[in-house]
Amino acid sequence: RIAEQTVANRQLSFLLTCLGGLALALVGAGVLIVSRSVARPLSAITTTIKRVAEGAADVEVPHTDRADEIGALARAIQIFQEAMDRNRNLNSQVLLDSKAREERARHIEASVEAFRSAIGSVLGAVNDNASSMRDTAQSITKAASDASGRASAAAQATERASSNVFAVAG
Repeated sequence: RIAEQTVANRQLSFLLTCLGGLALALVGAGVLIVSRSVARPLSAITTTIKRVAEGAADVEVPHTDRADEIGALARAIQIFQEAMDRNRNLNSQVLLDSKAREERARHIEASVEAFRSAIGSVLGAVNDNASSMRDTAQSITKAASDASGRASAAAQATERASSNVFAVAG
């Protein structure tokens, strides 16, 4: 009976050892599968997330074709990257528009300043011409006044001469 028990124990220990080895092999295979199908892709996606967050352009997002959570995460990163690219493009467009507005404002300001300068020159010339015309008008008025005084004196002299002629004739 002890011999039978020993054989049975030996068979049971062999079976348990085989099951333990099988369990160990399954655990090893599981670790290998998890590391290849989960850990490595997550590591690659983590690296991609860091590069996208740093602002790198044209980063290839791996594992977007997977149907599991890793694929969903990869597609979300790709959408985030596309949004960042759109923001980058929008920012550059806003910057270009801002520079164009500033350039237009400088151009308008230069045009206004040139217009002011031209108008100032024209107004100065008009003012000079008005002063010259005023001086000329004063000279003409003085000459007319002098001529009027001479004409009046000549008329009085003619009247006296005419009275003298009548007096002599009389």
